[in-house]
Amino acid sequence: MRRTENKPVDPFHSKYLNSFPVEPAAEELTRFLSLARGWRITLENAGPFRCLSEALDLEVAPTKLVLTFSGSERVWSRRILDYEFIDELAVRLLLGRRGRGDPLTATIVADPGISSTVERKLSHRAFRHTFRRSILNSFRGAKLLRLRRRPTVPPPYAGLVMNWQGRTSAVIGLMPGAGYRAGEGLLTAGLLWYEKLCKGVEDVSDLFIIQLQARTSTTRRRLRHIRCGDLRIALFDMEPARDGRYAFRRVALPLAFTRPSGPERAAWPHAVSYRMSDLLLRVTQLAPSHIRRHSRPEGYDSLRLRGLEFARVAGRRREVITFGVGKQRQILSEATWPELEQLVLEILSLRQAGRPNPRHPFYARQPERWLESLIVDNIRALAPELDERFVYPQVPVCLDDRRGLADILTVDRNGRLVVIEIKADEDVHLPLQGLDYWSAVRWHHQRHEFQRRGYFPGLALSPQPPRLYLVAPLLRLHKAQRFLTSCLDPALEPVVIGINLDWRRRVKVLHRYP
Repeated sequence: MRRTENKPVDPFHSKYLNSFPVEPAAEELTRFLSLARGWRITLENAGPFRCLSEALDLEVAPTKLVLTFSGSERVWSRRILDYEFIDELAVRLLLGRRGRGDPLTATIVADPGISSTVERKLSHRAFRHTFRRSILNSFRGAKLLRLRRRPTVPPPYAGLVMNWQGRTSAVIGLMPGAGYRAGEGLLTAGLLWYEKLCKGVEDVSDLFIIQLQARTSTTRRRLRHIRCGDLRIALFDMEPARDGRYAFRRVALPLAFTRPSGPERAAWPHAVSYRMSDLLLRVTQLAPSHIRRHSRPEGYDSLRLRGLEFARVAGRRREVITFGVGKQRQILSEATWPELEQLVLEILSLRQAGRPNPRHPFYARQPERWLESLIVDNIRALAPELDERFVYPQVPVCLDDRRGLADILTVDRNGRLVVIEIKADEDVHLPLQGLDYWSAVRWHHQRHEFQRRGYFPGLALSPQPPRLYLVAPLLRLHKAQRFLTSCLDPALEPVVIGINLDWRRRVKVLHRYP
């Protein structure tokens, strides 16, 4: 359905997978959605409706690309099976229906008359007003506290401080039209707001987190492992009421980690017994000391140079190879072999420290994967207590309602699992994202799934919970990193490691705490 025609058949296509590479498609559609502030969406057998650009978000999962719409009255997510650009400001999508047979067609067209910067600000202001009225109506007897130096909550969030049942409570809610990333960052925003409030209010006893009912799964999972002193944190889901306000209902936290079910579950790649073909062996011999092979949940193997994927290997005997960076891919044959050789030479030449053109795509793409490859090759330079015999990058794990990939999974000298989460740039969400993968690894470890899948052969793993290591350049660690890490459950025993900014030359640990 895309622009390109008469292209070779993609060997990765099947009725269970997308017919296109996920990451390049995500980049193309994200760039498209950034072209306008508002959109008109027409679903099959339904009238068109308008939305702001913040209401549309793309989620890139290991095996799929998901479009999420967050409206004031409804929220839905659909898997993108295919897409076709009608023109520069219009796209037609083929969306999967959960639990149904036939897919759904949706058309998204730019609507320049729907929104502007001013309108978005007015929309957020209207939400804050409605949110405040709804809170006072639902929490009987609550009184707003007006603080002289009350820190503000940035859009798309809204917050207030109230006295309810003799306790000072901070309330933060997410605007219904906000995107997926804003929902993922709600708990982080709430904890940071609480920290700022404590500087002006001596006794903030409760923190209420409020978001739409369909988007509470990530927050529920994280709250099970948040310990922020004597602060009591409660989660509420929010639904539009008939009177134009919102209705709230307290959400009970799960007692245990739950595993996803259904056809969306991807198969784990086994950690041992790589299949090898003569063609694949020939490719790896182009740069045997630099090419790394990684199994992917989608059913193919990824070949990478310093973290940058340049080829994919598929087929039962791993005899089908496509190569290229980004969406420019072609099938490897004797006729295209010189092009693959040239591509490998260019990547090796451009993707190294001290190059004169740091903006070149081969240098700038996927910095986290580059940093990850350096750490995997020399794990003891990061932490001498880690066992260099067992280092697994990009390990698939279950995250309640979706799949995820833990950056690095390894063990220390006592056989205790260690989860390493890596960021190459500043990211305030690093601690809670690391918490996601820690909780998933712990769940799998309790069921002995890693050893059943071929990980850690011949090693008796410790029954203790895993440890969490957070790694980023020291000058790129967010200023709130220490506070957010202190809010994690002590069972994680989190370790924050700050490395040198020029890590491409060699990874050096500059700071470590605790």
